[in-house]
Amino acid sequence: MVSIPRRNVSIFLLTTLVLLYLGDGVFGFLDTRIRDIWVRWRVAANQPDVHPWLAKTASLFPLDKHSGDILLVLYDDRAYLSIPGPPPPWNRRVFADAIRTIGMGHHKVLGIDLFFRAPSAFDIEQDADLISAVKQASPTVLMAYRKGNFVALPFPALSEVAISAPPYFYPYLDESIRKSSLVYRTMDVPPRLSFVGEMARLYWGLPPEKVEILDREVIFHLPGGDRRIPLDEGENLFINYNSMLRTIPVISMFDLFHKKIDPVAFKDKVVILGLSNSLIQDRFMTPTGMPEFGSLIHAVTLQNILTGTFLQNSGIWQGFLLGVILLLTSTLLLSHILQPLPYLAATAGGCLVLVVFSWYSLIFSLQMTNVAPGLFGLIASCVFSVGARYYNELSEKLRIKNAFQHYVTTSVVNEMLKDPGKLVLHGEERIITIFFSDIAGFTTLSEGMAPIKVVNLLNEYLTLMTEGIFKFEGLLDKYEGDGIMAVFGAPIGQSDHAIRACRCAIDNQKSLSMLREKWSREGNPEIKARIGINTGIVVVGNMGSKMRFDYTVIGDNVNLASRLESANKIFKSDILIGEATNELVKDKILTRFVGSLLPVGRLKTVRTFEILCALDEPDQQMLSNFRNAKEIYETAFQLAIDGKPAEGLALLDSFQPGKSADKPLQILHEELTRLAAQPQKEHWDGVWKQRK
Repeated sequence: MVSIPRRNVSIFLLTTLVLLYLGDGVFGFLDTRIRDIWVRWRVAANQPDVHPWLAKTASLFPLDKHSGDILLVLYDDRAYLSIPGPPPPWNRRVFADAIRTIGMGHHKVLGIDLFFRAPSAFDIEQDADLISAVKQASPTVLMAYRKGNFVALPFPALSEVAISAPPYFYPYLDESIRKSSLVYRTMDVPPRLSFVGEMARLYWGLPPEKVEILDREVIFHLPGGDRRIPLDEGENLFINYNSMLRTIPVISMFDLFHKKIDPVAFKDKVVILGLSNSLIQDRFMTPTGMPEFGSLIHAVTLQNILTGTFLQNSGIWQGFLLGVILLLTSTLLLSHILQPLPYLAATAGGCLVLVVFSWYSLIFSLQMTNVAPGLFGLIASCVFSVGARYYNELSEKLRIKNAFQHYVTTSVVNEMLKDPGKLVLHGEERIITIFFSDIAGFTTLSEGMAPIKVVNLLNEYLTLMTEGIFKFEGLLDKYEGDGIMAVFGAPIGQSDHAIRACRCAIDNQKSLSMLREKWSREGNPEIKARIGINTGIVVVGNMGSKMRFDYTVIGDNVNLASRLESANKIFKSDILIGEATNELVKDKILTRFVGSLLPVGRLKTVRTFEILCALDEPDQQMLSNFRNAKEIYETAFQLAIDGKPAEGLALLDSFQPGKSADKPLQILHEELTRLAAQPQKEHWDGVWKQRK
């Protein structure tokens, strides 16, 4: 993958870390929603008649059975419609009778989830009856009223005979009740236990001094060991909806009123007396997705306390630290060692692990593990890393396309775009083949011609030659007037770059032959092109200034290719190649050794070869003629090297060089003629010196 600049990575990490730190509220909201899913799933999975498909997952979402110690006595719709007199809480005799019946059953503790704000304005005897019943049913906890720091107790005569404590549900933004107060703190008194807290203390039979209220937890010092309950914001307990609220045992006030309940039913029970009247009582939203009456929520909260199944928060920094660790791991490690698809798969797998961990922690470990910051860290890192690489790759591909679309064939551009990472644009050493061509005597040909006509002819010629280069997937490096420089083997590596260059040269000469015929018919001058090809190590890549640069090649082997193109003047040849190129193409291209060339500016000679034709030339007669020309030339040349120029000359005469169109053969004939005329004065070493 294309690497991402470190500066961009640093900016992303800094920005994401700030978001992780400042987004505590948002991530808390998301984690709450994830936990709500598990709660609702647990409820649905344990209702096979309603959700048969989810029921198959019931083993993954076990419910805690009610301990049986908690019993609800509710003034429900049946009681409201059937019991004569005013509705609660004004019909206090009905509650007094119920409390008295409960007390007769020797309950453990009674919690009255009704607020008796003031004495009755109509029947003082009702208040006395109620006070008497509450006193007899001790231990009893009366509901007090709380709003913020303000706490109001029941009317004084009643509050004097029992403990009074306020319940308080902490609603979230969606009004769902997920926390219940265990402690309440006011400005003028020390912290005290709330309604359910006092019920738990009395259930265990603990005196107030055996309960320690700290800033972050409440400790009940039980005989068998301390029960530590963590506090959120110094007051609240997280409720674990680990049972079906509507399966908590309930007795209707209607049945108590009509004496249908044996007081023995209340023996050793924790009894909560409250309302479940849909006509006069509001319900509270819960994470289960169903609204419930407050008394039922008190019951499940109290059960959490008594059984130790309350939820524990993982701490304010747990989610942030998890998000930071996963963000850094994903961005600095995984994104560098994985390709996009495996990286996406790893991110998806990591997110799945986090979600499963959230489920397991809540259902089996009773931990409220925050995974939303971790999910955000993984997803943000993946989106950034893959997105940035995708953007960079598109930019790189666009840059490559813009840089090369006019210099290489479309197929080569497409190959480069498949994997820009393989394309090295900075300078590197590589073995490639360099191709130079030039029009012979172009300056002379253009004299006397209108400039616009010269341009048109040159454009037609260059177009034809460039098409040949593209045909063999070469790189058009540059135009230099009427000269062309091309490269084979870069920017995309080609194992047969030398063969491609030689076939391109043969093809160009054939195309130029047809162009000469066309121009001859149009009355334009004939042109011939010289081509030089060399293979060797060069430096290839982007070169130039910061403002402007080109993809090109430099090195001594580039210069040698240019010298070989110019050396065609010496041999009157069309295509010359160096020895390295000849070694690579000799099985595919028919060449002949024309001599050792001492190029301008070099101290060492270069064995030089002329391309005759391709070995797969379909015209067998032409191929045979070229083979014969090769044999004649190289044999005569060797005779001259051996000091037998006369014998070489005789061999050439037998080939009728004067009538042959083979220009290099004619040049060799002239040289051997000169050598044969003065055999005692000079020994020829077969070296042709390039003057310019």
